[in-house]
Amino acid sequence: MKIRKTGIKFSILLCLFISCETTSESSRDIISIKGSDTEFELVTSLATAFSEKENIVIEVEGEGSTVGLDLLINGEIDVANSSREMTDDEFAQANNNGIEPIQAIIAMDAIAFITHPTLGIDSLSIIQVQKILSGEIKNWKELGGEDLPIRLYGRNENSGTFKFIESRFVFQEGFRSDAKALESNRAIIEAVKADPAGIGYVGAGFIMNSEGKPLADIWAMYLYTDGDHAYSPYQATAVINGDYPLIRPLYQYFNGKPQGDLEKFLKFELSEEGQQIIRDNGFFPISSLFESINRKYGINY
Repeated sequence: MKIRKTGIKFSILLCLFISCETTSESSRDIISIKGSDTEFELVTSLATAFSEKENIVIEVEGEGSTVGLDLLINGEIDVANSSREMTDDEFAQANNNGIEPIQAIIAMDAIAFITHPTLGIDSLSIIQVQKILSGEIKNWKELGGEDLPIRLYGRNENSGTFKFIESRFVFQEGFRSDAKALESNRAIIEAVKADPAGIGYVGAGFIMNSEGKPLADIWAMYLYTDGDHAYSPYQATAVINGDYPLIRPLYQYFNGKPQGDLEKFLKFELSEEGQQIIRDNGFFPISSLFESINRKYGINY
Protein backbone atom coordinates (compact mmCIF):
# COMPACT_ATOMS: atom_id res chain seq x y z
CA MET A 1 0.00 0.00 0.00
CA LYS A 2 1.25 3.48 -0.82
CA ILE A 3 1.88 5.62 2.26
CA ARG A 4 0.88 9.28 1.87
CA LYS A 5 2.78 11.60 4.24
CA THR A 6 1.81 14.88 2.59
CA GLY A 7 -1.31 17.05 2.70
CA ILE A 8 -4.55 15.79 1.18
CA LYS A 9 -5.62 17.02 -2.27
CA PHE A 10 -8.80 19.06 -2.42
CA SER A 11 -10.09 18.04 -5.86
CA ILE A 12 -12.56 15.22 -6.47
CA LEU A 13 -11.54 13.44 -3.30
CA LEU A 14 -12.84 11.27 -0.51
CA CYS A 15 -10.82 11.25 2.68
CA LEU A 16 -12.38 9.89 5.83
CA PHE A 17 -10.81 10.26 9.24
CA ILE A 18 -12.01 8.14 12.16
CA SER A 19 -10.68 8.29 15.74
CA CYS A 20 -8.41 11.22 14.90
CA GLU A 21 -7.57 11.69 18.56
CA THR A 22 -5.38 8.56 18.48
CA THR A 23 -3.78 8.82 15.03
CA SER A 24 -2.55 11.93 13.25
CA GLU A 25 -3.47 12.66 9.63
CA SER A 26 0.15 12.77 8.52
CA SER A 27 1.15 9.35 9.88
CA ARG A 28 -1.80 7.18 8.86
CA ASP A 29 -1.78 4.73 5.98
CA ILE A 30 -4.13 5.77 3.18
CA ILE A 31 -5.63 3.52 0.51
CA SER A 32 -5.37 5.49 -2.74
CA ILE A 33 -7.93 4.76 -5.47
CA LYS A 34 -8.18 6.59 -8.78
CA GLY A 35 -9.67 6.13 -12.23
CA SER A 36 -13.09 5.66 -13.76
CA ASP A 37 -15.54 8.56 -13.60
CA THR A 38 -18.35 6.00 -13.84
CA GLU A 39 -17.12 4.29 -10.68
CA PHE A 40 -16.15 7.43 -8.75
CA GLU A 41 -19.42 8.08 -6.89
CA LEU A 42 -20.09 4.35 -6.45
CA VAL A 43 -16.69 3.57 -4.94
CA THR A 44 -16.92 6.73 -2.83
CA SER A 45 -20.13 5.36 -1.29
CA LEU A 46 -18.51 1.96 -0.72
CA ALA A 47 -15.41 3.57 0.80
CA THR A 48 -17.50 5.75 3.11
CA ALA A 49 -19.41 2.78 4.53
CA PHE A 50 -16.25 0.67 4.84
CA SER A 51 -14.22 3.40 6.55
CA GLU A 52 -16.93 3.98 9.12
CA LYS A 53 -16.73 0.29 10.04
CA GLU A 54 -12.99 -0.33 9.81
CA ASN A 55 -11.25 2.96 10.78
CA ILE A 56 -9.27 3.00 7.52
CA VAL A 57 -8.60 6.15 5.49
CA ILE A 58 -9.43 6.02 1.77
CA GLU A 59 -8.88 8.55 -1.01
CA VAL A 60 -11.02 8.19 -4.12
CA GLU A 61 -10.52 10.32 -7.24
CA GLY A 62 -11.89 10.23 -10.79
CA GLU A 63 -10.41 11.53 -14.10
CA GLY A 64 -10.98 8.41 -16.20
CA SER A 65 -10.08 4.73 -16.43
CA THR A 66 -6.96 5.31 -18.52
CA VAL A 67 -5.59 7.80 -15.98
CA GLY A 68 -6.13 5.34 -13.12
CA LEU A 69 -4.55 2.44 -14.99
CA ASP A 70 -1.54 4.56 -15.94
CA LEU A 71 -1.01 5.47 -12.28
CA LEU A 72 -1.26 1.82 -11.21
CA ILE A 73 1.18 0.80 -13.95
CA ASN A 74 3.65 3.34 -12.55
CA GLY A 75 3.11 2.19 -8.96
CA GLU A 76 1.58 5.49 -7.84
CA ILE A 77 -1.76 4.24 -6.44
CA ASP A 78 -3.13 1.15 -4.70
CA VAL A 79 -6.26 0.58 -6.79
CA ALA A 80 -7.28 1.60 -10.31
CA ASN A 81 -11.01 1.86 -10.93
CA SER A 82 -11.69 0.97 -14.55
CA SER A 83 -14.85 0.60 -16.57
CA ARG A 84 -12.90 -1.36 -19.19
CA GLU A 85 -10.39 -4.19 -19.23
CA MET A 86 -6.68 -3.46 -19.28
CA THR A 87 -5.15 -3.86 -22.71
CA ASP A 88 -2.28 -6.22 -23.55
CA ASP A 89 -0.01 -3.18 -23.97
CA GLU A 90 -0.95 -1.91 -20.51
CA PHE A 91 -0.23 -5.32 -18.98
CA ALA A 92 3.15 -5.35 -20.70
CA GLN A 93 3.99 -1.86 -19.44
CA ALA A 94 2.99 -2.87 -15.93
CA ASN A 95 5.13 -6.02 -16.01
CA ASN A 96 8.10 -4.00 -17.26
CA ASN A 97 7.67 -1.81 -14.17
CA GLY A 98 7.47 -4.77 -11.81
CA ILE A 99 3.70 -4.41 -11.40
CA GLU A 100 1.47 -7.51 -11.51
CA PRO A 101 -2.09 -6.31 -12.27
CA ILE A 102 -4.86 -8.43 -10.77
CA GLN A 103 -8.44 -7.62 -11.70
CA ALA A 104 -11.61 -7.89 -9.66
CA ILE A 105 -15.11 -7.27 -11.00
CA ILE A 106 -17.09 -5.42 -8.33
CA ALA A 107 -20.34 -4.49 -10.13
CA MET A 108 -22.25 -4.52 -13.40
CA ASP A 109 -23.21 -1.46 -15.40
CA ALA A 110 -25.67 -0.83 -18.22
CA ILE A 111 -24.77 1.85 -20.73
CA ALA A 112 -27.81 4.04 -21.33
CA PHE A 113 -28.37 6.16 -24.42
CA ILE A 114 -30.20 9.23 -23.20
CA THR A 115 -32.22 11.95 -24.92
CA HIS A 116 -34.41 14.88 -23.99
CA PRO A 117 -37.84 13.60 -22.88
CA THR A 118 -39.59 15.76 -25.49
CA LEU A 119 -37.86 14.02 -28.41
CA GLY A 120 -40.73 11.59 -28.94
CA ILE A 121 -38.65 8.50 -29.79
CA ASP A 122 -38.65 5.81 -27.10
CA SER A 123 -36.47 3.03 -28.53
CA LEU A 124 -33.57 2.39 -30.89
CA SER A 125 -32.04 -0.70 -32.44
CA ILE A 126 -28.35 -1.38 -31.96
CA ILE A 127 -27.87 -0.82 -35.71
CA GLN A 128 -29.57 2.58 -35.44
CA VAL A 129 -27.32 3.49 -32.52
CA GLN A 130 -24.27 2.56 -34.57
CA LYS A 131 -25.43 4.72 -37.46
CA ILE A 132 -26.02 7.67 -35.12
CA LEU A 133 -22.54 7.29 -33.61
CA SER A 134 -20.86 7.06 -37.01
CA GLY A 135 -22.82 9.96 -38.48
CA GLU A 136 -24.64 7.89 -41.09
CA ILE A 137 -27.93 8.96 -39.49
CA LYS A 138 -27.79 12.74 -39.01
CA ASN A 139 -31.39 13.82 -38.38
CA TRP A 140 -34.09 12.52 -36.05
CA LYS A 141 -36.63 12.56 -38.91
CA GLU A 142 -34.75 9.55 -40.36
CA LEU A 143 -35.92 7.63 -37.28
CA GLY A 144 -39.52 8.87 -37.30
CA GLY A 145 -38.91 11.94 -35.17
CA GLU A 146 -39.01 15.65 -35.88
CA ASP A 147 -36.75 17.47 -38.33
CA LEU A 148 -33.90 18.07 -35.87
CA PRO A 149 -30.17 17.55 -36.47
CA ILE A 150 -28.79 14.91 -34.11
CA ARG A 151 -26.17 16.24 -31.71
CA LEU A 152 -24.00 13.60 -30.02
CA TYR A 153 -22.46 14.00 -26.56
CA GLY A 154 -19.82 11.49 -25.46
CA ARG A 155 -16.67 11.09 -23.41
CA ASN A 156 -13.01 11.79 -24.07
CA GLU A 157 -10.42 9.13 -24.89
CA ASN A 158 -9.34 8.70 -21.24
CA SER A 159 -12.78 7.31 -20.50
CA GLY A 160 -13.42 3.60 -20.17
CA THR A 161 -16.98 4.26 -21.30
CA PHE A 162 -15.65 5.79 -24.51
CA LYS A 163 -13.43 2.73 -25.04
CA PHE A 164 -16.36 0.40 -24.38
CA ILE A 165 -18.57 2.16 -26.91
CA GLU A 166 -15.71 2.29 -29.41
CA SER A 167 -15.10 -1.47 -29.08
CA ARG A 168 -18.80 -2.40 -29.02
CA PHE A 169 -19.55 -0.46 -32.19
CA VAL A 170 -16.84 -1.05 -34.79
CA PHE A 171 -16.51 1.82 -37.23
CA GLN A 172 -14.47 2.03 -40.40
CA GLU A 173 -14.42 5.81 -40.17
CA GLY A 174 -14.64 6.25 -36.40
CA PHE A 175 -17.05 8.44 -34.47
CA ARG A 176 -18.84 11.27 -36.21
CA SER A 177 -16.50 14.23 -36.40
CA ASP A 178 -18.84 16.69 -34.67
CA ALA A 179 -19.35 14.58 -31.51
CA LYS A 180 -18.76 16.64 -28.37
CA ALA A 181 -16.31 14.99 -25.93
CA LEU A 182 -17.18 15.82 -22.31
CA GLU A 183 -15.31 15.12 -19.08
CA SER A 184 -17.94 13.20 -17.11
CA ASN A 185 -21.24 11.35 -17.10
CA ARG A 186 -22.81 14.28 -15.23
CA ALA A 187 -21.66 16.71 -17.92
CA ILE A 188 -23.31 14.57 -20.61
CA ILE A 189 -26.58 14.46 -18.67
CA GLU A 190 -26.61 18.25 -18.26
CA ALA A 191 -25.87 18.75 -21.97
CA VAL A 192 -28.70 16.43 -23.06
CA LYS A 193 -31.13 17.99 -20.58
CA ALA A 194 -30.49 21.34 -22.29
CA ASP A 195 -30.67 20.05 -25.88
CA PRO A 196 -33.96 18.69 -27.33
CA ALA A 197 -31.97 17.23 -30.28
CA GLY A 198 -29.14 15.73 -28.22
CA ILE A 199 -28.22 12.14 -27.46
CA GLY A 200 -25.49 10.86 -25.16
CA TYR A 201 -24.29 7.72 -23.41
CA VAL A 202 -23.79 7.31 -19.65
CA GLY A 203 -23.69 4.63 -16.97
CA ALA A 204 -27.21 3.72 -15.82
CA GLY A 205 -26.40 4.63 -12.23
CA PHE A 206 -26.18 8.29 -13.23
CA ILE A 207 -29.76 8.53 -14.49
CA MET A 208 -31.43 7.61 -11.21
CA ASN A 209 -32.20 9.96 -8.34
CA SER A 210 -31.26 9.46 -4.68
CA GLU A 211 -34.32 7.23 -4.20
CA GLY A 212 -33.34 4.94 -7.08
CA LYS A 213 -36.02 6.31 -9.40
CA PRO A 214 -35.47 7.36 -13.04
CA LEU A 215 -34.68 11.04 -13.60
CA ALA A 216 -37.79 12.81 -14.84
CA ASP A 217 -35.93 15.18 -17.15
CA ILE A 218 -34.00 12.50 -19.07
CA TRP A 219 -35.25 9.71 -21.31
CA ALA A 220 -33.28 6.44 -21.39
CA MET A 221 -33.79 4.65 -24.70
CA TYR A 222 -35.11 1.12 -24.82
CA LEU A 223 -32.59 -0.82 -26.93
CA TYR A 224 -33.02 -3.89 -29.07
CA THR A 225 -31.27 -6.00 -31.63
CA ASP A 226 -33.22 -6.18 -34.88
CA GLY A 227 -36.31 -8.34 -34.50
CA ASP A 228 -35.85 -8.75 -30.76
CA HIS A 229 -37.58 -7.40 -27.67
CA ALA A 230 -36.57 -3.91 -26.50
CA TYR A 231 -35.16 -3.55 -22.99
CA SER A 232 -34.60 -0.59 -20.70
CA PRO A 233 -31.38 0.00 -18.72
CA TYR A 234 -33.65 0.40 -15.68
CA GLN A 235 -34.73 -3.25 -15.90
CA ALA A 236 -32.43 -4.97 -13.40
CA THR A 237 -33.42 -8.50 -14.41
CA ALA A 238 -32.74 -7.76 -18.09
CA VAL A 239 -29.32 -6.35 -17.22
CA ILE A 240 -28.28 -9.16 -14.87
CA ASN A 241 -29.52 -11.85 -17.28
CA GLY A 242 -27.70 -10.23 -20.22
CA ASP A 243 -30.86 -9.38 -22.18
CA TYR A 244 -30.17 -5.65 -22.25
CA PRO A 245 -27.66 -5.32 -25.12
CA LEU A 246 -25.14 -2.89 -23.55
CA ILE A 247 -23.86 -4.29 -20.27
CA ARG A 248 -20.33 -4.37 -18.93
CA PRO A 249 -18.44 -5.30 -15.77
CA LEU A 250 -16.86 -2.61 -13.60
CA TYR A 251 -13.28 -3.46 -12.58
CA GLN A 252 -10.75 -2.67 -9.94
CA TYR A 253 -7.09 -3.45 -10.60
CA PHE A 254 -4.52 -4.15 -7.88
CA ASN A 255 -0.77 -4.79 -7.88
CA GLY A 256 -0.89 -8.49 -7.07
CA LYS A 257 -3.67 -10.20 -5.15
CA PRO A 258 -4.89 -7.68 -2.55
CA GLN A 259 -3.68 -8.21 1.00
CA GLY A 260 -4.35 -6.57 4.36
CA ASP A 261 -6.60 -3.50 4.25
CA LEU A 262 -6.96 -3.77 0.47
CA GLU A 263 -8.29 -7.31 0.81
CA LYS A 264 -10.67 -6.19 3.57
CA PHE A 265 -12.04 -3.44 1.35
CA LEU A 266 -12.50 -5.72 -1.66
CA LYS A 267 -14.25 -8.33 0.52
CA PHE A 268 -16.57 -5.58 1.75
CA GLU A 269 -17.38 -4.47 -1.81
CA LEU A 270 -18.28 -8.05 -2.77
CA SER A 271 -20.23 -8.76 0.43
CA GLU A 272 -24.03 -8.58 0.65
CA GLU A 273 -23.72 -5.16 2.29
CA GLY A 274 -21.40 -3.91 -0.43
CA GLN A 275 -23.54 -5.27 -3.25
CA GLN A 276 -26.60 -3.59 -1.71
CA ILE A 277 -24.73 -0.27 -1.78
CA ILE A 278 -24.08 -0.98 -5.46
CA ARG A 279 -27.83 -1.46 -6.00
CA ASP A 280 -28.59 1.72 -4.06
CA ASN A 281 -26.28 3.66 -6.41
CA GLY A 282 -28.19 2.52 -9.49
CA PHE A 283 -25.71 -0.17 -10.59
CA PHE A 284 -26.14 -3.93 -10.52
CA PRO A 285 -24.67 -6.77 -8.42
CA ILE A 286 -22.28 -9.08 -10.23
CA SER A 287 -23.74 -12.13 -11.95
CA SER A 288 -22.61 -15.72 -11.50
CA LEU A 289 -20.57 -15.37 -14.71
CA PHE A 290 -18.55 -12.50 -13.28
CA GLU A 291 -18.18 -14.31 -9.96
CA SER A 292 -16.59 -17.20 -11.86
CA ILE A 293 -14.24 -14.76 -13.66
CA ASN A 294 -13.21 -13.36 -10.28
CA ARG A 295 -12.40 -16.85 -9.05
CA LYS A 296 -9.98 -17.30 -11.96
CA TYR A 297 -7.97 -14.43 -10.47
CA GLY A 298 -8.10 -15.91 -6.96
CA ILE A 299 -10.90 -13.61 -5.82
CA ASN A 300 -13.04 -16.16 -3.96
CA TYR A 301 -14.90 -13.91 -1.53
